[in-house]
Parts: sequence; structure tokens; C-alpha cells
Amino acid sequence: AQEMRDEGFDAESLELDVESDASVGRLAQRCLSADDAWGVPVPDILINNAGVCLEGSERSAYFRSVQVNFFGALRVIQALAQAMRDRRSSCIVNVSSGEGELVYLCSRLQELLPIVDSVDELCAVMDSCIDSADGGEELAFGPTPSYSVSKAGLNALTRILACHGTSSMLGGGVGVRAVCPGDVDTRMCFLEDKSEALSP
Repeated sequence: AQEMRDEGFDAESLELDVESDASVGRLAQRCLSADDAWGVPVPDILINNAGVCLEGSERSAYFRSVQVNFFGALRVIQALAQAMRDRRSSCIVNVSSGEGELVYLCSRLQELLPIVDSVDELCAVMDSCIDSADGGEELAFGPTPSYSVSKAGLNALTRILACHGTSSMLGGGVGVRAVCPGDVDTRMCFLEDKSEALSP
């Protein structure tokens, strides 16, 4: 934010923990109090970019991945939905991943996620994935299965919000999209050779 200010832009940085209802609530309160000296505007574009990529298939990996990558995005969307809908020109971009494609998931989730058609039902599915990890069920393939499952959930959330229009929490007044940018050179990237990775 300071670099942007140095170049003449009006920018402000805020600390946000997407796992915390209280932290997300404080962000929403600041956005809804933009007329105050300490407020910031409701965003025209909300980019849900917070993420973790954890190795292993333990319950703890699933819990953290789903809480950050799926429920974290949902928390922020829910907190700002009304204000963004009132603007009627807003857009939400969920940063997902190619690892969230259905081909990386077990057959049960491959069949289930495309037919889930409500946010509440999807939340129940994602909670069940955390519980299934306790039982040793293999939900996805590769070294970071919890990442794949959480991003597949984010893709499903994007589809539900985008396709259900006026029946969703956004009321049809907000565009919703997902992007899968590929490998990006951040601390989360596991590539040994990062020469082909995108710059953040």
C-alpha cells in the first residue's frame, strides 16, 4: 500500500484474518462506515486471494485448508454481500486453482459437487470432508489433497453464486467469477524450479 501511495494512488492496507468472524466483521464495519474518518469504501471488486496449501491428509490439514480457502472466502462474501449488492456494479473474483478440478477428487466428490445447488448444502459437504479425513477416506489425489478439495469447494461456491442470480445472497446485483492463475512465485509454491511461475 505504501508503494502505491508513493506513486500517487489512494491506498490503504488492513489486516484481515479470514478464519476469524470477528476480523471479517471489523473489515465489514469499516467498509460500511466509509463516511467516517476511519472507514474505507465498499469494494467495487472483491478479490478472495487468501489461501494455504498444506501437504498431507490429516484432519488438521483439511480443517485449516477448508477454513481458509473455502469458508474464508465465504465469510468475506457474506459480510459484504448486502453493501456490494446495493452498488449493483460490483464483482467478486475468487482465486482458485487447477488443482480444484474435479479430476483430482475421489469419485464421490466428483459426482456430488456439480449437483450441489445451495450454499448451505455446499457448506455441509465441506464440513463432511473435514470429518471424512478423520476416517481415513481418500478425498483427493496428490501431495496436497486438502488443497484440492478446498479449491473444488471454492469453484462450486462460485458456480452457485453466479448461476443462481436473484436467489443467492448477492441478489443478482454482483458478478461472480473464479480464476485459476497457475503457479505463482510465493511462499506457498512448492515448485523446485520457479522460473516458469508467475510473479505475484
